Amino acid sequence: MAVPDRPDLACRFIRAVGVAGRSDQDHYSDAGGCRYRHLCPDLCKQPREDAEHHGFCRKSPGRLVDDRGSRRCKGRSQRLHAALIISLPFTTAPALFSKPPYDAGKDFAPVAQLYRGGSFLIANNSFAGNSLADLVLAARRKPNSINYASYGPGSTAHLGFELLQDATGIELVHVPYKTSAVPDLMRGEVTVGWEPAVSAMPFIMDGKIKALAYTGNPRSPALPDVAALAESYPGLEVFTWVGLWAPAGTPDAILDSLHEAIETINRQPAVVKALADASSEPMHRTRAQMAAAIENETRSMTRLIKLKNIKLD
Repeated sequence: MAVPDRPDLACRFIRAVGVAGRSDQDHYSDAGGCRYRHLCPDLCKQPREDAEHHGFCRKSPGRLVDDRGSRRCKGRSQRLHAALIISLPFTTAPALFSKPPYDAGKDFAPVAQLYRGGSFLIANNSFAGNSLADLVLAARRKPNSINYASYGPGSTAHLGFELLQDATGIELVHVPYKTSAVPDLMRGEVTVGWEPAVSAMPFIMDGKIKALAYTGNPRSPALPDVAALAESYPGLEVFTWVGLWAPAGTPDAILDSLHEAIETINRQPAVVKALADASSEPMHRTRAQMAAAIENETRSMTRLIKLKNIKLD
């Protein structure tokens, strides 16, 4: 991509994965990202970077910085590498590692928040209840008798269930997976899960699993009969969002141009519809608002992670 107002400077996007490899949040990056590539060829015509080469993974969460990623691509190269990625490596991962090999606040500059989406709290069909209230009632009757699946320690699903347990006063048993647990959930090997809307919807619509609640707020237009968590527990809402970051030290003029380009794309009716089809919505925030959102999310997630003593190393 040629940066607006800087035809001499090419911008190449890097799509990175979550802290433990493939994660629940990556479904949003995949679903929304592919729509950006198809609908915005001028923005996304460059070859897609392989996630394994630029991943914020468990063994090396800072490879985007350490290898051939964004921090090295400055100066004479005339090529700016920007990270198109879920928020987790910037707001959550630093608290999950004792010595993260990058400084999320100092090594990168926020450019734009692209889109966000909620997840569905799901259950297998053997579970007697059909709502969040039913889950809470069953868990209160028999603490630690209901297990829940996540995409692994520190994932959105794991942290989301920790927030849910704190809000409701229930106690569940964590069963971490490295990928989606939906197949095991359908077989009854786990009772409940936390699945991104884009990957949960096909199974819900086919009647293979139940949707007990929606983690975003308000309700998902895709399943308007499913109540949001915040309807029962005000303030309890969990979104996954995808953003764009550039190397620290990138001139503000370039960051502003990139932000303006993203804003223009996010207002295109075709983009809005395509994101809605993936149960997501575009975000329209200034760079300052994005920085404030990162700060607030980092503070709340760090507090939760320390309270629950969650570590990945």
